[in-house]
Amino acid sequence: TQSVENYAASVFPDFRVESPGDLTTPADPNADGVFVSIHSTGDIAFYPWEGSNALPPNLAGLRGLAQKMGFASGFAACQNCFLGPASGTTVDNIYEKLGVAAYTFEIGSSFGQSCASFESTVLPETLAGLQAGIKHTRRPYQTALGPDVRDVTLISNGGSITLNAVADDTRRAVNGGGEPVDAAQPIAEVRYTVGEPPWIATQAFALNADDGQFDESIEAVSAPLTQISGQSIVFVYAIDSNGNQGPPSAVFVNADDIFADGMESPVR
Repeated sequence: TQSVENYAASVFPDFRVESPGDLTTPADPNADGVFVSIHSTGDIAFYPWEGSNALPPNLAGLRGLAQKMGFASGFAACQNCFLGPASGTTVDNIYEKLGVAAYTFEIGSSFGQSCASFESTVLPETLAGLQAGIKHTRRPYQTALGPDVRDVTLISNGGSITLNAVADDTRRAVNGGGEPVDAAQPIAEVRYTVGEPPWIATQAFALNADDGQFDESIEAVSAPLTQISGQSIVFVYAIDSNGNQGPPSAVFVNADDIFADGMESPVR
């Protein structure tokens, strides 16, 4: 445990602003990074505090991201449900000392599962959760409260490109531990940037709700893409009715190829 904590301290900045041992002051809401400790077994995504039933000061963000990763993996998401409190965990120490959003994945449905089960089920479930977490490594305490963007595609129609996506604020794990699951909020707007992620780009462009109005927690959206020539990356992100901005989804674009074959580009 100490070796892992030392390594984490060499990788993550210290986002704690309070005195050592202060377990009630929130970490910096602008903190970056996500730490995941992987164990077996249980199909659960745990968030701090794992060693007690006391609520962590960054509860909303910690729980929100646990629920998003749990949804992606098909895991329950909770503080210490099913297995009970475990004191002295790496996750609690890293969150306490560095303020980094930290989690435990209890993977698999039993100990000693076969290689076939690992490759067909455990590995893809775990990777799906980790990939969901990777999208939130910038300011996870904030983006975990916002909507996801999925099913991003680019389709050519003659000499034009249409950007399509779905903004979705419902992708949260069923808890299973008696804790509340964050309520879905209506989508308020969806935007995209070209060539740079939203926190760097100086200009963002709006996508329109396909049904004509932003008033649901799942919205199909689209927009003509006129800012692309050659190769680029398009980042799409959504904002809910509470003003929470979710993480972007990115799609690689080669406009010349799209115009040539009319095919869609892969989502990242």
